[in-house]
Amino acid sequence: DRLSRVRTEGDWEGWLAFFLHGIGEVSAQTTETAGRIVQLFATNADRINQIGRARLSATVLHELMQKSPLITLPKAAEAMGVSLPTAIKSMENLIELGITEEVTGQRRNRVFVYKAYLDMLSEGTEPIRQKKL
Repeated sequence: DRLSRVRTEGDWEGWLAFFLHGIGEVSAQTTETAGRIVQLFATNADRINQIGRARLSATVLHELMQKSPLITLPKAAEAMGVSLPTAIKSMENLIELGITEEVTGQRRNRVFVYKAYLDMLSEGTEPIRQKKL
C-alpha cells in the first residue's frame, strides 16, 4: 500500500519513514540476538571449564563450533589438529553438557549441531505459512 502511494501520490516521505522504522526494528532485534549469543557462548564456556582435563580439547571444539555450528567428527578433528578419538571424546563431552547434539541418527557420517546457537541465528526467519482459501 505504501509503495502504491509513492507511485500514485508521490508520498516518498511516508515510504521513507516506513523503511527507516523497519531498519530500526531489525537493528534492535539484531543487537538483542547478538547479546544473547555472546551470553550463550560465555555460559557454555563456563560449563566446559568445569569438566577437568578434558576441558582443553572441548574448549577448542566449542570455539570451532561457534564458527561452524554444523560439523562432522573427521572435519572437527582436522580443524582442531587432533586425532579422531580426541575429537570424538570432545564431542561426547559437549553432548553430555547439552551443548551439541547429533542430528542424523546414523552410526556413520554423523553430523553434530550447536543447536541453541543455530536456533538463535534462525529466529524470525521461519517461512510465513499462508492460509488456505
